[in-house]
Amino acid sequence: MTHPTRDQLQLLGKGKLADKDEAELAAHVDTCADCAAKAETATKTPFELKVHEAATLSEATPDTLPPLGMLGPYRLVSMMKEGGMGVVYKARHPNMDKFFVVKTIRPDKKDVSGMRERFLRETKLQSQFENDHVMPIYNAGEDNGELYLAMPFLKGDTLDHHIGENGMPISEVVRIGIEFLKGLSAAHAKGMIHRDIKPNNTFLEKRDDGPPRVKIIDFGLAKPVEKGLVQPADGVTSFGAAVGTPGYMPPEQFRGEEVDVRADLFAFGVMLYKLTTGRLPFGVDPMANSRGSYGSRRCRIRRFVRSRCASAIRRRRLSWMR
Repeated sequence: MTHPTRDQLQLLGKGKLADKDEAELAAHVDTCADCAAKAETATKTPFELKVHEAATLSEATPDTLPPLGMLGPYRLVSMMKEGGMGVVYKARHPNMDKFFVVKTIRPDKKDVSGMRERFLRETKLQSQFENDHVMPIYNAGEDNGELYLAMPFLKGDTLDHHIGENGMPISEVVRIGIEFLKGLSAAHAKGMIHRDIKPNNTFLEKRDDGPPRVKIIDFGLAKPVEKGLVQPADGVTSFGAAVGTPGYMPPEQFRGEEVDVRADLFAFGVMLYKLTTGRLPFGVDPMANSRGSYGSRRCRIRRFVRSRCASAIRRRRLSWMR
């Protein structure tokens, strides 16, 4: 068989070939390294190709990767993270000679109904207040139809990188929990519900003068409170009828029902359990256990966990009273 064209590889990647043609072309790609490499990028947009090219340069450090282009006043240097809704880049502001974190909508999500409105809502909600434990937004804009928001580039990483097989030291769990609640209560006081509380959305900022500082990030699913309740989920970036992360959502959020600040507190409790024990409280399969069946699978917290938590909290209270 001759080498397939890019159009044929695109059809293969999208599953639009007849069964016989698909089987023949797939067999060729499996045995041809050149075609396999082309097939990997055949369905990517030009912008995604630039990202892919930069990401595959394994010998380069993030600071020496070729720029991905300009977005507003920011020169995109490298892709840091890709989520269900957006892409996060490390970027440099040429005039300020300073690095920033720039977030945009994923190319394959731009045409999803409501995605643009959700991104604008995240920008608006997160920029309405400043708190030491919430990631601030420095700038936001639009460049040739590409929405973006810019945040500070901080040293550190997300909380999920610090959770061991058996969790974290209780004293550290208590410290992180207290700082997290300071940021969360500030958001709730401004009438905002996060709806996606989890370790991946908790950033630990490295500091020279103290322990890492907690900052809540990714308000992509946040919604304002209306009369104490958030309206049912709008279905974008969803699992079934819900928005959020299975395993951390309360049953009513998973079912797409109205939620209030208690949904965030439920997720916060799940996260604390994960930090303390290294596992989720309702079983090893969060997808199966987020269907609202918590009542039938009682969460058994070990006695030593309860005692360790209580002891750490008592020590913390005593330190405050001195």
